[in-house]
Amino acid sequence: YSPRDRVFYEGRGPGVAGGHTRSHNRTSHAVCILGNYDVTAFPRHAVHDLADWARWHGTAWGPNQYRPHSEVSATACPGKHVLAVLRDINLHAEDGMTPPPPAPVYPATIRAGATGDDVKLLQSALLPHDGIFGPATDAALRYYQHANGLTVDGICGPKTWASILGR
Repeated sequence: YSPRDRVFYEGRGPGVAGGHTRSHNRTSHAVCILGNYDVTAFPRHAVHDLADWARWHGTAWGPNQYRPHSEVSATACPGKHVLAVLRDINLHAEDGMTPPPPAPVYPATIRAGATGDDVKLLQSALLPHDGIFGPATDAALRYYQHANGLTVDGICGPKTWASILGR
């Protein structure tokens, strides 16, 4: 599952044992959430997406069945930010009352000279990232804005973030 793209990818298919957790491959069903959720906040819409998916999947692997990989293996998977909402995912899946996701929250508006995680996020969508909004990032952002029918100003504000993050 890719929360950024809101796309589910099916692995080996129904009836075929996975290769996700030693000694549990035939008695469980894995959902891989793309991202590092020890350092990245888990998008609220993904809570609802996973609850909907569990309800759709039915009683075998469905509502109130999500358990963290770390419960059966020595791993940090799925990350502290997913662990914090796992109960919510299971509850929403079980009660069938998944509310619509809240309006998206975008990173800060950034422009040339900015540094930090928001710059790295922008750069990860456009080019190799170093966390510094320099000439290469400015040029890549302007090209992206032009190619996607956005105002070409070299400023990554809410409309540009919405386009880049697919929201």
